[in-house]
Amino acid sequence: EYEIKLFSKDFPSTKPIIVFRRQDGYIASQYRRFVKNGFRGSFTDFIDLENDQGFFKKQDLDYCYQIQILEKYFEHKPIVLFYDELRNDPNLFVKRLTNLLSISINFQSLNLNKKHTSYSEKQLKAILSIGKYINLRKRRIFKNSLIHLFFRTYLNIIRYSTLYLSKYLPESFFGKEPIIPKNELEKIKLFYKDNWEKCFIYAETNNKIPPTNTPNHN
Repeated sequence: EYEIKLFSKDFPSTKPIIVFRRQDGYIASQYRRFVKNGFRGSFTDFIDLENDQGFFKKQDLDYCYQIQILEKYFEHKPIVLFYDELRNDPNLFVKRLTNLLSISINFQSLNLNKKHTSYSEKQLKAILSIGKYINLRKRRIFKNSLIHLFFRTYLNIIRYSTLYLSKYLPESFFGKEPIIPKNELEKIKLFYKDNWEKCFIYAETNNKIPPTNTPNHN
Protein backbone atom coordinates (compact mmCIF):
# COMPACT_ATOMS: atom_id res chain seq x y z
CA GLU A 1 0.00 0.00 0.00
CA TYR A 2 2.90 2.34 0.75
CA GLU A 3 4.30 1.95 -2.78
CA ILE A 4 0.86 2.42 -4.36
CA LYS A 5 0.24 5.56 -2.33
CA LEU A 6 3.65 6.94 -3.29
CA PHE A 7 3.17 6.18 -6.99
CA SER A 8 -0.39 7.47 -7.17
CA LYS A 9 0.65 10.91 -5.91
CA ASP A 10 2.44 11.54 -9.20
CA PHE A 11 0.27 9.39 -11.48
CA PRO A 12 -3.28 9.36 -10.08
CA SER A 13 -4.87 8.74 -13.51
CA THR A 14 -2.95 5.49 -13.99
CA LYS A 15 -5.09 2.50 -14.88
CA PRO A 16 -3.72 -0.18 -12.52
CA ILE A 17 -3.41 -3.79 -13.66
CA ILE A 18 -3.27 -6.65 -11.19
CA VAL A 19 -2.88 -10.36 -11.96
CA PHE A 20 -4.12 -12.86 -9.40
CA ARG A 21 -3.17 -16.48 -8.89
CA ARG A 22 -5.43 -18.59 -6.69
CA GLN A 23 -4.23 -18.23 -3.12
CA ASP A 24 -3.08 -21.81 -2.59
CA GLY A 25 -1.01 -21.86 -5.77
CA TYR A 26 0.37 -18.38 -5.14
CA ILE A 27 1.51 -19.01 -1.56
CA ALA A 28 3.04 -22.37 -2.52
CA SER A 29 5.06 -20.64 -5.24
CA GLN A 30 6.13 -17.92 -2.83
CA TYR A 31 7.22 -20.45 -0.23
CA ARG A 32 9.40 -22.28 -2.76
CA ARG A 33 10.96 -18.98 -3.81
CA PHE A 34 11.63 -17.92 -0.22
CA VAL A 35 13.12 -21.33 0.65
CA LYS A 36 15.43 -21.04 -2.34
CA ASN A 37 16.52 -17.64 -0.99
CA GLY A 38 17.17 -18.90 2.53
CA PHE A 39 13.87 -19.04 4.44
CA ARG A 40 14.42 -21.77 7.03
CA GLY A 41 10.94 -22.28 8.44
CA SER A 42 8.24 -24.81 7.60
CA PHE A 43 5.25 -24.03 5.41
CA THR A 44 3.12 -23.39 8.51
CA ASP A 45 5.78 -20.91 9.68
CA PHE A 46 5.34 -19.18 6.36
CA ILE A 47 1.52 -18.94 6.46
CA ASP A 48 -0.47 -19.69 9.61
CA LEU A 49 -4.23 -19.55 9.12
CA GLU A 50 -5.03 -20.55 12.68
CA ASN A 51 -3.08 -17.93 14.64
CA ASP A 52 -1.95 -15.59 11.86
CA GLN A 53 1.61 -15.66 13.17
CA GLY A 54 3.24 -16.68 9.90
CA PHE A 55 5.70 -14.75 7.76
CA PHE A 56 2.79 -14.02 5.40
CA LYS A 57 -0.33 -12.70 7.10
CA LYS A 58 -3.86 -13.68 6.17
CA GLN A 59 -4.55 -10.21 4.82
CA ASP A 60 -1.67 -10.62 2.38
CA LEU A 61 -3.83 -13.12 0.47
CA ASP A 62 -7.01 -11.05 0.69
CA TYR A 63 -7.28 -10.08 -2.97
CA CYS A 64 -10.48 -8.08 -2.48
CA TYR A 65 -8.56 -5.88 -0.06
CA GLN A 66 -5.84 -5.37 -2.67
CA ILE A 67 -8.46 -4.29 -5.20
CA GLN A 68 -9.88 -1.84 -2.67
CA ILE A 69 -6.42 -0.34 -2.15
CA LEU A 70 -6.05 0.24 -5.90
CA GLU A 71 -9.52 1.78 -6.09
CA LYS A 72 -8.70 4.05 -3.18
CA TYR A 73 -5.60 5.64 -4.66
CA PHE A 74 -6.26 5.67 -8.41
CA GLU A 75 -8.96 7.36 -10.46
CA HIS A 76 -9.63 4.25 -12.56
CA LYS A 77 -10.80 0.87 -11.40
CA PRO A 78 -8.08 -1.76 -11.75
CA ILE A 79 -7.96 -4.26 -14.58
CA VAL A 80 -8.12 -7.69 -12.92
CA LEU A 81 -6.56 -10.62 -14.77
CA PHE A 82 -5.72 -14.18 -13.79
CA TYR A 83 -2.50 -16.15 -13.83
CA ASP A 84 -4.10 -19.38 -15.05
CA GLU A 85 -5.28 -17.61 -18.19
CA LEU A 86 -1.74 -16.43 -18.82
CA ARG A 87 -0.30 -19.90 -18.26
CA ASN A 88 -2.92 -21.73 -20.34
CA ASP A 89 -3.01 -19.37 -23.32
CA PRO A 90 -0.49 -16.50 -23.21
CA ASN A 91 -1.57 -15.08 -26.57
CA LEU A 92 -5.22 -14.94 -25.55
CA PHE A 93 -4.22 -13.35 -22.24
CA VAL A 94 -2.24 -10.61 -24.02
CA LYS A 95 -5.01 -10.09 -26.55
CA ARG A 96 -7.53 -9.58 -23.76
CA LEU A 97 -5.22 -7.11 -22.04
CA THR A 98 -4.62 -5.10 -25.21
CA ASN A 99 -8.37 -4.99 -25.88
CA LEU A 100 -9.02 -3.70 -22.38
CA LEU A 101 -6.41 -0.99 -22.91
CA SER A 102 -7.53 -0.22 -26.48
CA ILE A 103 -4.04 -0.71 -27.85
CA SER A 104 -2.50 -2.93 -30.50
CA ILE A 105 0.55 -5.14 -30.44
CA ASN A 106 2.60 -7.18 -32.86
CA PHE A 107 2.22 -10.69 -31.45
CA GLN A 108 5.10 -11.99 -33.55
CA SER A 109 7.47 -9.79 -31.57
CA LEU A 110 6.47 -11.33 -28.23
CA ASN A 111 8.85 -13.68 -26.44
CA LEU A 112 6.69 -15.95 -24.31
CA ASN A 113 9.47 -18.26 -23.13
CA LYS A 114 9.69 -18.82 -19.39
CA LYS A 115 12.42 -16.78 -17.72
CA HIS A 116 12.54 -18.55 -14.36
CA THR A 117 11.54 -22.14 -13.69
CA SER A 118 10.76 -23.63 -10.30
CA TYR A 119 13.27 -25.75 -8.45
CA SER A 120 12.45 -29.37 -7.72
CA GLU A 121 11.20 -30.66 -4.38
CA LYS A 122 14.53 -32.40 -3.87
CA GLN A 123 16.54 -29.24 -4.46
CA LEU A 124 14.43 -27.22 -2.02
CA LYS A 125 14.71 -29.93 0.64
CA ALA A 126 18.48 -29.70 0.22
CA ILE A 127 18.39 -25.93 0.77
CA LEU A 128 16.25 -26.40 3.90
CA SER A 129 18.74 -28.97 5.20
CA ILE A 130 21.72 -26.67 4.63
CA GLY A 131 19.75 -23.79 6.12
CA LYS A 132 19.74 -25.52 9.50
CA TYR A 133 23.46 -24.82 9.72
CA ILE A 134 24.06 -21.82 7.45
CA ASN A 135 21.80 -18.79 7.16
CA LEU A 136 21.40 -18.37 3.39
CA ARG A 137 18.88 -15.54 3.63
CA LYS A 138 19.71 -12.58 1.44
CA ARG A 139 20.60 -9.72 3.75
CA ARG A 140 23.14 -6.98 4.27
CA ILE A 141 25.45 -7.42 7.25
CA PHE A 142 28.47 -5.35 6.20
CA LYS A 143 28.28 -1.65 5.34
CA ASN A 144 31.40 -1.89 3.21
CA SER A 145 30.22 -2.61 -0.36
CA LEU A 146 33.23 -4.74 -1.28
CA ILE A 147 32.93 -6.94 1.82
CA HIS A 148 29.19 -7.19 1.21
CA LEU A 149 29.88 -8.34 -2.35
CA PHE A 150 32.24 -11.08 -1.11
CA PHE A 151 29.68 -12.17 1.50
CA ARG A 152 26.87 -12.31 -1.09
CA THR A 153 29.10 -14.28 -3.45
CA TYR A 154 29.95 -16.71 -0.63
CA LEU A 155 26.24 -17.31 0.06
CA ASN A 156 25.45 -17.72 -3.63
CA ILE A 157 28.22 -20.28 -4.06
CA ILE A 158 26.74 -22.35 -1.24
CA ARG A 159 23.13 -21.85 -2.44
CA TYR A 160 23.66 -22.74 -6.09
CA SER A 161 26.14 -25.53 -5.38
CA THR A 162 23.54 -27.11 -3.11
CA LEU A 163 20.80 -26.71 -5.72
CA TYR A 164 23.01 -28.22 -8.42
CA LEU A 165 24.52 -31.12 -6.48
CA SER A 166 21.20 -32.15 -4.92
CA LYS A 167 19.90 -33.09 -8.38
CA TYR A 168 22.16 -36.12 -8.32
CA LEU A 169 21.09 -37.41 -4.92
CA PRO A 170 18.41 -40.12 -4.66
CA GLU A 171 14.87 -39.00 -3.80
CA SER A 172 14.95 -41.03 -0.59
CA PHE A 173 17.91 -39.05 0.73
CA PHE A 174 15.68 -36.26 2.06
CA GLY A 175 12.68 -38.36 3.09
CA LYS A 176 9.26 -38.73 1.51
CA GLU A 177 7.41 -35.91 3.28
CA PRO A 178 6.72 -32.98 0.91
CA ILE A 179 7.86 -29.53 1.98
CA ILE A 180 4.30 -28.28 1.40
CA PRO A 181 1.62 -30.60 2.86
CA LYS A 182 -1.33 -30.98 0.50
CA ASN A 183 -3.82 -30.66 3.35
CA GLU A 184 -2.41 -27.21 4.19
CA LEU A 185 -2.92 -26.05 0.61
CA GLU A 186 -6.47 -27.37 0.70
CA LYS A 187 -7.13 -25.37 3.88
CA ILE A 188 -5.91 -22.22 2.16
CA LYS A 189 -8.02 -22.92 -0.92
CA LEU A 190 -11.16 -23.35 1.20
CA PHE A 191 -10.39 -20.39 3.46
CA TYR A 192 -10.16 -17.98 0.52
CA LYS A 193 -12.80 -19.62 -1.69
CA ASP A 194 -15.30 -16.75 -1.44
CA ASN A 195 -12.55 -14.16 -1.79
CA TRP A 196 -11.32 -15.81 -4.98
CA GLU A 197 -14.79 -16.04 -6.48
CA LYS A 198 -15.43 -12.36 -5.75
CA CYS A 199 -12.37 -11.48 -7.83
CA PHE A 200 -13.91 -13.19 -10.86
CA ILE A 201 -17.18 -11.37 -10.31
CA TYR A 202 -15.29 -8.08 -10.05
CA ALA A 203 -13.41 -8.79 -13.29
CA GLU A 204 -16.60 -9.73 -15.16
CA THR A 205 -18.38 -6.63 -13.89
CA ASN A 206 -15.67 -4.01 -14.32
CA ASN A 207 -13.32 -5.27 -17.03
CA LYS A 208 -15.54 -4.56 -20.03
CA ILE A 209 -13.82 -4.48 -23.39
CA PRO A 210 -14.59 -1.10 -25.04
CA PRO A 211 -17.28 -1.52 -27.72
CA THR A 212 -15.70 0.96 -30.12
CA ASN A 213 -12.21 1.69 -31.40
CA THR A 214 -11.22 -1.93 -30.89
CA PRO A 215 -7.75 -2.24 -32.44
CA ASN A 216 -6.79 -4.68 -35.14
CA HIS A 217 -4.18 -7.18 -33.94
CA ASN A 218 -1.17 -8.09 -36.00
